Amino acid sequence: MNKYFKKSTKRSVISILSIAITLCLLFSLLFPGKAVNAAPRMRLNKTAVTLIQGKTVKLRVIGTKRKVTWKSSNKKIAKVNKKGVVKALSPGKCTITAKVRGKKLKCKVTVDTVERINAKKLYDLIRKKGKKGKGEEKNLRTISTKFRPKGTDDSIEVRITAYPEKGKLLFSYDYVLDSPCDSYHTELTMNLLKKKKGTISSSYRDLYVDPVHTHSVNGTISTLYDGKSQGLFLTECYDGADPDETYDDDVETSVPYKGKPRPDDISKGIYRINDAFANYNILLKKYGYSMKKIGFTKWKNTNN
Repeated sequence: MNKYFKKSTKRSVISILSIAITLCLLFSLLFPGKAVNAAPRMRLNKTAVTLIQGKTVKLRVIGTKRKVTWKSSNKKIAKVNKKGVVKALSPGKCTITAKVRGKKLKCKVTVDTVERINAKKLYDLIRKKGKKGKGEEKNLRTISTKFRPKGTDDSIEVRITAYPEKGKLLFSYDYVLDSPCDSYHTELTMNLLKKKKGTISSSYRDLYVDPVHTHSVNGTISTLYDGKSQGLFLTECYDGADPDETYDDDVETSVPYKGKPRPDDISKGIYRINDAFANYNILLKKYGYSMKKIGFTKWKNTNN
């Protein structure tokens, strides 16, 4: 009886152990664990970086001590040396590739200027904190300031409007003199995140005469504008009476000049544009910016 019981018990234990081993093997196949001593996966310490023009960053491959070969997809935007040091050269985007034993690891590099970064921050600030437009302008956001020049009854209003298009801004300046009754208006529309010229228009209106006399110029402008003629391309001019603004329909008016700006027209336009830039700075200063900080690095107020 005892012998039979012992044999039966032994067979049961063996069966249980067999089942346990089988289950363990099955479990390990269904849910494989990580090897304790598995080699670490190779990777770059950075997969995307944004650099200011002229700055550098060090890339390295983690998980290997083997030789690494580095390459830039566009050496005009950013270059990389054999130690993985990347230097930002000009605005744009490129890819830095590290090659180890046939395996390629990539890092996306974006190069920007300080001015472009400032322009983006200003745009984002206006879109976030600016006053919302109404009606057809509900998608616009605007910051503004109004003040009177010291010792006068004149009025000045400066506005900067951010469009839905990323980076596109409208700078507007209005100066109304109390005496004589004149007004100045200058507008600059430009996307500071794109390498394109903006549009510029500037006008002077003598409201004291009948009909109202208007002098206006318009054209294009780039961030190379220096306060003189560089970066400014005035293409149209209007100089004369405005027949739509008259107090007496019978008053005689001379034929206004319409055409390419003459030297004197250009000088008047530059003076008004510089005056507008100086007042744009008054508003921008409230937020820690200036026309130079957002891209117009060459501008100087030549009116002084």
